[in-house]
Amino acid sequence: MRRHHPTTLIVTVAALVVATCILGVAPRASASAANRDLGHGVSADSIKVGIAIIDYDSIADYLDYNHGDQKAVAQSFVDFINHHGGVGGRKIVPVYKTYAPIPGRTPIH
Repeated sequence: MRRHHPTTLIVTVAALVVATCILGVAPRASASAANRDLGHGVSADSIKVGIAIIDYDSIADYLDYNHGDQKAVAQSFVDFINHHGGVGGRKIVPVYKTYAPIPGRTPIH
């Protein structure tokens, strides 16, 4: 049985946040630029970020491992970034989706 460090989730979320920061920082040329379509999930004041939550309950018969409350950990990163000005002045709006770690298995919750 392969064990992961509890920090795996933290490192993954941190990498996601860094990538969002790098891709999300763009200068605003004018007031009219703020009114145009900024892309899927991006508005003048917010950026939607997808965050995957792994449903380990779906394989509990095969693996005795708990990552803790993954959504709470991810939300703490989002809250920290938003509290410190967001990404390029835009707030992060998290969109959580739960995935089973084995394709074809449906999440329990």
